[in-house]
Amino acid sequence: MKEATTGVIDCMFSSERRSLQIAQWWQTEKKAHRITVVQWRDQTTTTVRQYLRDANDPEAAIAAAYVKKMFGSRNKFKKRIEETHLKAEKWTKDTANG
Repeated sequence: MKEATTGVIDCMFSSERRSLQIAQWWQTEKKAHRITVVQWRDQTTTTVRQYLRDANDPEAAIAAAYVKKMFGSRNKFKKRIEETHLKAEKWTKDTANG
């Protein structure tokens, strides 16, 4: 099953592979949100927000910024996960049936 997992990951990220490096990041609060801004070494920025009532988790915020940078939005990421899951199911069935 390890080979299937590797194939799924390669399928998910093959067209989006980039060398993303963070130049700097910071957080600020505005109204009811905590804003995390990530500035990448390519001089672009990605902004993500979370409600102040949620726990402050910079690691999750930066991970969300990576997802947004690579896929454009969380919805596009979720769609890619779903597509990849369906491909993995089909691949598993095909290999099981020989």
